[in-house]
Amino acid sequence: MTWRTPSDRELVARLVDQARAEGVDLVGENGLTKLVLKSALEDASAWWRSACRAIGTAASSR
Repeated sequence: MTWRTPSDRELVARLVDQARAEGVDLVGENGLTKLVLKSALEDASAWWRSACRAIGTAASSR
């Protein structure tokens, strides 16, 4: 994996440390990996829906 910035690596380290401290598994049905991926997909989906609405609005106003 290529880290974008040192802060990316630091953020991941903090998330993993916090998950371990709280007894959260890193992988599995309720694991940190799944939670992070689900959150990212939900954010991307919301952005995509918003962009599609904006494109539709722009196209209908022509």
